[in-house]
Amino acid sequence: MPKTILTIELPCIPRAITTNTAAKSKVTIKSPLSVIGQIKNWLTKSDQDVFKHYSQLGRLLDLDTKGLFPGTLVNQIVLRRVDCQKRHELWFLINGKPVRFSLQEFAIVSGLYTDGGPTPEEMELVSSKNKLKEKYFKNMMSIKVTDVANALDSISRESKTRDGVKLCFIYLLSAFLIMPSPSSAIDLEWLQLIWICEAMPKLGEMVGQRVPGNHIPRWLGWKINDKHKNVTVIRLSEVIENNTEFFVRPTLAPTSKEKAELFYERLGSYEDNEDDIIDQISSFLVGDVILRNQQCVAPHVAEETSTIEPIEEDVQAFFRWYNGDTNGRRTIRCGQTSHDRSCFEILLAKQRYIDSEHVDEITYLFRKRMDKFHNVFPKDICILTDEFGQRVRALYKESREENNNVCKTNEELMMFGEGTRPIRGRIWSDVNYFYVPWNDDKHWMLVVVDRHSWTILIYDSIPDHWISIEAMKKSVEPLAAYFPFLLKNSCHIGSLHHQCSDLMSIKVAPANTVPLNKRTGDCGIFMLKTMEMHIAGKCNESATMLLNDDNIDTYRKAYAVQLYVGSADP
Repeated sequence: MPKTILTIELPCIPRAITTNTAAKSKVTIKSPLSVIGQIKNWLTKSDQDVFKHYSQLGRLLDLDTKGLFPGTLVNQIVLRRVDCQKRHELWFLINGKPVRFSLQEFAIVSGLYTDGGPTPEEMELVSSKNKLKEKYFKNMMSIKVTDVANALDSISRESKTRDGVKLCFIYLLSAFLIMPSPSSAIDLEWLQLIWICEAMPKLGEMVGQRVPGNHIPRWLGWKINDKHKNVTVIRLSEVIENNTEFFVRPTLAPTSKEKAELFYERLGSYEDNEDDIIDQISSFLVGDVILRNQQCVAPHVAEETSTIEPIEEDVQAFFRWYNGDTNGRRTIRCGQTSHDRSCFEILLAKQRYIDSEHVDEITYLFRKRMDKFHNVFPKDICILTDEFGQRVRALYKESREENNNVCKTNEELMMFGEGTRPIRGRIWSDVNYFYVPWNDDKHWMLVVVDRHSWTILIYDSIPDHWISIEAMKKSVEPLAAYFPFLLKNSCHIGSLHHQCSDLMSIKVAPANTVPLNKRTGDCGIFMLKTMEMHIAGKCNESATMLLNDDNIDTYRKAYAVQLYVGSADP
């Protein structure tokens, strides 16, 4: 299972339906699950095996027919639908988070094909052979669902023909999947319900329970029980609205096993209408990673890439470990260091300052992600560590105390330029963008060095921390002094000192677009998330609005779970 999907806040998305307006169509609870039971009665065990093997519809025989349909839950989700011009996608706004139901979600949940179906030639061939019609519906001008049921009742279970299997396909299509007339009221609410359970597991737990294991298709992984009788509109609103801990998967990403299934292979690509707002959201949410604009792929593709918001299974596994069920694993090793529970207590605590070990471990995860998905991320990026910043500040201070204009350095610092430090580092001669977590007196900022423009940009989520812009710029003076020298000597150690006056000075400026936070103690998480967004090419004004005090604790939890999961994947 891809390790997650992004959870974000998206303001100003127009709703198509609000709680103050009536929906044009209603959610019905009349989906005839009894059809599945009827088909099982008509077919022998061997016929059921044939039914399952030769048709995409075969898995429907495993559908839980005892489940009751919680119409209130689906209705509350429908009321949160947003205005969308797409023909093959529905979008919903749940607690400020976008959720998509598209052909991909339909295929993953149902296991049904979504392509064009039989060709005209295939349909003509089938139509020319009317053996079933001649045998069971002779002289009938039209065939009703009840006629098919009567024909099935007339076939003996001891019959050696496969007529019963063929007629059951017709009956299932007619009585369950297709609405033959307005009075029949046959819909696919069960499919919508399971999608809701997968996309918003908390709601699934309110109306049923997850079946252990990885099920294909996913509707086999849930059983709906009488829990939903206690689900009221008020209770749903309490859970969904204004709940920063409410977990949402904006898209369902396929597992590697699901990708190998025929229903996913036949999903293919599809053309759809343009929608400026939805297209912008899609480019931000594709798969698990925030992609650069020029690298965005079609919305139906879910790349198994970076971890933004952990999947529910990983969250549960982490908190079992965190709450004492360690199974002998008392410490977590991510990069070079092992960490016990106390490290995660700091990371999870609201408004708690995170220190160097947290920053260096999480930036290690970023580098590991870039190496793993090298075809997604640019290759001219280098993510440095707080250790690098500490060494630069210490040597700069030492040089200033000696009152000379020499960049003193040592072999350990030069290893950064050679790419041998930190773990998964990169040779500086191949890099155009350098990302440095910078700490000034327990205040975290992101510093980005742009080799092309020869500029150092400062991303500070609390600009009021400084009495002036000049004070902010002065805080990164050690890096501004050392960076030109380190870059010049990036391919070899060479001389261990150099006259600063011999090197061209680099411009230092505050960035124009920076996510802002007002709460104290969160600057480290803001710095890390800003770095993650910038690496993905999405640190623009609209994207930075999505990172704020209201959702920053979500990223604290996300990084904690990522460290736990990443420790198993060195």
